[in-house]
Amino acid sequence: MRDHVVRASLPSTRFKRLVPVKPRVEMGFVDRVLTFLPYLELRGIMAEMTSKETNPNFMNGVPELLVLRLLEDAEMYGYEIVQAIRDRTDAVIVVGEGVVYPALHSLERAGALKSRRKTVAGRSRIYYSMRKAGSRRLAELAAQWMSLAGAIQKTLAGGQYGNMVA
Repeated sequence: MRDHVVRASLPSTRFKRLVPVKPRVEMGFVDRVLTFLPYLELRGIMAEMTSKETNPNFMNGVPELLVLRLLEDAEMYGYEIVQAIRDRTDAVIVVGEGVVYPALHSLERAGALKSRRKTVAGRSRIYYSMRKAGSRRLAELAAQWMSLAGAIQKTLAGGQYGNMVA
């Protein structure tokens, strides 16, 4: 027991060398989306999604698509978007601020969104609204998603090689 106490009281610098250090690497949009995928909870579907095991474009752009679709109707602030995604999908898709804010900032840098600071009920918030480039990006993402959803539906429906999945 005494040995254990002595080892536990050794300076922590001895053990710091055992912890691997990850180099800082600039991440692109796809890498950021894949990094945030664990925060995207799809109820009933618990799939391990990594770029090596699946098509990295499968979920690419989903947060962006949802954000753009919501902002097509009205300007909103970040947390309001988080709540709206949960509400409009009946909590099937739940994303946190760690997904929404990076998507908002990326879209703003790309010129798809504009932002403005607004004080409401004594609270200062940044509201986002869509630009024409955002409308074009929404149309592009929606077309990609509809194509993907159609392919999945076609596979589930069966046809030449199987029966419909119930």
